Amino acid sequence: MCELKEFRTQKGLSQEKMASELGVSLSMYAKVEQGTAKAGRNFMEKIKRKYPEASIDHIFFTMNSNNIAIK
Repeated sequence: MCELKEFRTQKGLSQEKMASELGVSLSMYAKVEQGTAKAGRNFMEKIKRKYPEASIDHIFFTMNSNNIAIK
């Protein structure tokens, strides 16, 4: 999930630090970022609570040029 990684790196955070800030395990965070696990509502809400300026739509529901959601 390129957009989640981009968001994290813009904040200057490692995966470990971001997971800690969100209150999720490093393993879970890494899986979501790599696209091997889907971000659930709770995961998205944690990001929004910690980073109210974050665009959940941009991070998790970005469309590619064929209007297919990239996950």
